[in-house]
Amino acid sequence: LSRMGFQALDCGASGVCRTAAELSRAEWIVAPHGAALTNMVIAPPGCRVVEIFNPSFTNPCYRMLAARCGHRYMAVFGETIHLTANRPAESSGNIALDPQTLVQALDSAAKTSA
Repeated sequence: LSRMGFQALDCGASGVCRTAAELSRAEWIVAPHGAALTNMVIAPPGCRVVEIFNPSFTNPCYRMLAARCGHRYMAVFGETIHLTANRPAESSGNIALDPQTLVQALDSAAKTSA
Protein backbone atom coordinates (compact mmCIF):
# COMPACT_ATOMS: atom_id res chain seq x y z
CA LEU A 1 0.00 0.00 0.00
CA SER A 2 2.96 2.32 0.46
CA ARG A 3 3.25 2.50 -3.35
CA MET A 4 -0.26 3.96 -3.34
CA GLY A 5 0.68 6.64 -0.81
CA PHE A 6 -0.57 4.90 2.33
CA GLN A 7 1.37 5.10 5.59
CA ALA A 8 1.25 2.49 8.33
CA LEU A 9 0.15 3.58 11.79
CA ASP A 10 0.07 1.27 14.80
CA CYS A 11 -2.35 3.09 17.09
CA GLY A 12 -1.36 0.97 20.07
CA ALA A 13 2.33 1.72 19.71
CA SER A 14 2.09 5.30 18.43
CA GLY A 15 0.57 6.92 21.48
CA VAL A 16 -2.50 9.09 21.72
CA CYS A 17 -0.97 12.37 20.47
CA ARG A 18 0.59 10.91 17.31
CA THR A 19 -2.50 8.82 16.58
CA ALA A 20 -4.74 11.87 16.93
CA ALA A 21 -2.44 14.01 14.77
CA GLU A 22 -2.24 11.44 11.99
CA LEU A 23 -5.92 10.50 11.95
CA SER A 24 -7.12 14.10 12.16
CA ARG A 25 -5.95 14.53 8.58
CA ALA A 26 -6.54 10.99 7.28
CA GLU A 27 -8.23 10.55 3.93
CA TRP A 28 -8.29 6.75 4.28
CA ILE A 29 -8.25 4.24 7.12
CA VAL A 30 -7.59 0.63 6.11
CA ALA A 31 -7.57 -1.81 9.01
CA PRO A 32 -8.67 -5.24 10.17
CA HIS A 33 -11.77 -5.38 12.36
CA GLY A 34 -10.76 -4.44 15.88
CA ALA A 35 -10.84 -1.83 18.61
CA ALA A 36 -8.30 0.44 16.88
CA LEU A 37 -10.99 1.31 14.32
CA THR A 38 -12.69 3.31 17.06
CA ASN A 39 -10.05 5.95 16.38
CA MET A 40 -11.91 6.82 13.17
CA VAL A 41 -13.86 9.35 15.26
CA ILE A 42 -10.79 11.60 14.99
CA ALA A 43 -10.73 11.50 11.18
CA PRO A 44 -12.44 14.25 9.19
CA PRO A 45 -15.87 13.60 7.68
CA GLY A 46 -15.58 12.01 4.25
CA CYS A 47 -12.64 9.82 5.25
CA ARG A 48 -12.82 6.43 3.52
CA VAL A 49 -12.82 3.53 5.99
CA VAL A 50 -11.99 0.06 4.67
CA GLU A 51 -12.53 -2.64 7.28
CA ILE A 52 -10.99 -6.05 6.70
CA PHE A 53 -12.99 -8.95 8.11
CA ASN A 54 -12.45 -12.58 8.89
CA PRO A 55 -15.22 -14.12 6.73
CA SER A 56 -16.40 -16.24 9.67
CA PHE A 57 -17.29 -13.16 11.69
CA THR A 58 -18.84 -9.83 10.84
CA ASN A 59 -19.95 -7.07 13.14
CA PRO A 60 -21.63 -3.86 11.96
CA CYS A 61 -20.38 -1.67 14.82
CA TYR A 62 -17.68 0.14 12.80
CA ARG A 63 -19.93 0.51 9.76
CA MET A 64 -22.45 2.26 11.99
CA LEU A 65 -19.72 4.39 13.62
CA ALA A 66 -18.40 5.38 10.19
CA ALA A 67 -21.89 6.48 9.15
CA ARG A 68 -22.28 8.60 12.31
CA CYS A 69 -18.91 10.23 11.61
CA GLY A 70 -19.79 11.01 8.00
CA HIS A 71 -17.21 8.61 6.60
CA ARG A 72 -17.41 6.45 3.49
CA TYR A 73 -17.30 2.78 4.49
CA MET A 74 -16.44 -0.48 2.75
CA ALA A 75 -15.99 -4.00 4.13
CA VAL A 76 -13.47 -6.39 2.58
CA PHE A 77 -13.40 -10.09 3.43
CA GLY A 78 -10.18 -12.05 3.68
CA GLU A 79 -9.67 -15.72 4.41
CA THR A 80 -9.50 -17.34 7.84
CA ILE A 81 -6.13 -18.90 8.68
CA HIS A 82 -4.53 -20.76 11.60
CA LEU A 83 -7.63 -21.65 13.57
CA THR A 84 -7.38 -24.19 16.36
CA ALA A 85 -10.07 -26.27 18.02
CA ASN A 86 -10.02 -24.13 21.16
CA ARG A 87 -10.09 -20.81 19.29
CA PRO A 88 -13.26 -20.30 17.26
CA ALA A 89 -13.19 -18.45 13.96
CA GLU A 90 -14.97 -15.40 15.30
CA SER A 91 -12.20 -14.75 17.83
CA SER A 92 -9.32 -15.26 15.42
CA GLY A 93 -7.28 -12.25 14.40
CA ASN A 94 -5.61 -14.26 11.66
CA ILE A 95 -6.81 -13.07 8.27
CA ALA A 96 -5.18 -13.59 4.89
CA LEU A 97 -6.05 -11.13 2.13
CA ASP A 98 -4.71 -11.23 -1.39
CA PRO A 99 -3.02 -7.85 -2.01
CA GLN A 100 -4.66 -7.52 -5.42
CA THR A 101 -8.09 -8.01 -3.83
CA LEU A 102 -7.34 -5.15 -1.45
CA VAL A 103 -6.06 -2.91 -4.25
CA GLN A 104 -9.25 -3.58 -6.25
CA ALA A 105 -11.37 -2.75 -3.20
CA LEU A 106 -9.46 0.49 -2.68
CA ASP A 107 -9.91 1.40 -6.34
CA SER A 108 -13.63 0.73 -6.01
CA ALA A 109 -13.88 2.78 -2.81
CA ALA A 110 -12.01 5.65 -4.46
CA LYS A 111 -14.62 5.77 -7.24
CA THR A 112 -17.54 5.77 -4.81
CA SER A 113 -18.90 9.21 -4.05
CA ALA A 114 -20.10 10.33 -0.62
